[in-house]
Parts: sequence; structure tokens; C-alpha cells
Amino acid sequence: MDGIDQSDLVIEGLLTTSDSTGDLNLSPMGSRIDISRKKMVLRPFKTSRSFANLIKTKSGVFHITDDVNLIARAAVGSIDPWPQMVQIIDTDVYRLCDTCQWFQLELASIE
Repeated sequence: MDGIDQSDLVIEGLLTTSDSTGDLNLSPMGSRIDISRKKMVLRPFKTSRSFANLIKTKSGVFHITDDVNLIARAAVGSIDPWPQMVQIIDTDVYRLCDTCQWFQLELASIE
């Protein structure tokens, strides 16, 4: 990525989280990524299910996808039918099956 400052990129994608009972949530999310430090900063609304789930479970999955239809449906809360998901081995975390790339996240801090 010549000519691009890779220390501070904003990537739009989808975030999956779950609550303490395993109920899944899918929401569009713009994340700020610092590639050199392997750090991703999410900024969900404090009143959102994503925020509540991240606080409770300390984990989620960020997906990079070219499925703009799914991003739009997630934005308006109309995810029916749900996309195919698979559990990440040795975790309680689920990810979307059909994405360009995904990153399992662990909450490191809250600001």
C-alpha cells in the first residue's frame, strides 16, 4: 500500500458480538486500524447492543466484506434471513462464513 499511512486507516465492515446467553448481534462498524501496532479501535454507541456485548463478553469479530446488501440490512436492523455463521474453534465466538477477511477481537481497554 504505497503512499498510504498504514498507521491510521479506517475500515468499514461488520461486527458480530454476542451477549452472555449467546444471542448474536450484527452491526455495521467503522474501525480505526493501526497496522503497525496490531490495534483496532471500535467506537460503538454506548447505548448499542454491540457496546453492551463487548463490555460483558470482552470479545467480538470484525469482518471485512463486499456484501453491501448485508451492511445495509444490518444498519437498519433487518437481518432476515441471517447469513451463515460458524463458531471459531476453541472459543464461544462466531464469525460470518462469507467475508473477505475477519479478525477475532479481544477487548483490551475502554476509553
